[in-house]
Amino acid sequence: MDLQQPGRIVAEIRIHKEPIRSFLFSPDNHYLAIASEDNTVCLLPLPEAADDAIDDQIACTCTHLGRIVNRAKFDMGSRRLATTSVDGTVRIYDLDGKLLEKFNKDEAGKKVHHGAVRDLAFSNDGKAIVTVGPEWEHSFSLLCDRRRVQHR
Repeated sequence: MDLQQPGRIVAEIRIHKEPIRSFLFSPDNHYLAIASEDNTVCLLPLPEAADDAIDDQIACTCTHLGRIVNRAKFDMGSRRLATTSVDGTVRIYDLDGKLLEKFNKDEAGKKVHHGAVRDLAFSNDGKAIVTVGPEWEHSFSLLCDRRRVQHR
């Protein structure tokens, strides 16, 4: 929807076969990340200018994770995309869809979360990620180079 012209729909694009869990613009406004219950996260390139149309046949990069994707978040530099899923795993990708890192265990080999990872956030410098697991854990974990600081 165009906020300059409220009510004007810029594009309606069907990418996923199942409900969308979350979506987020990259900090540089070049991409839209879309996480879905169809086990994929898709990266949709956005037009350079606000007046440019979004083609409904646009090619987007979709990565199949094999599990429902809850969230997708960009780092502040718009260079990496992190995802959370129902299998308790956080995955970090480059913008070409290449898996860079996968977290589900800490440096001691213990599971970070014992259920779905509901949300995450990158630190401003991109060196750490904070994650929150299932409702019953009542905690969050800060992941830095596989070290975990857990808060209850």
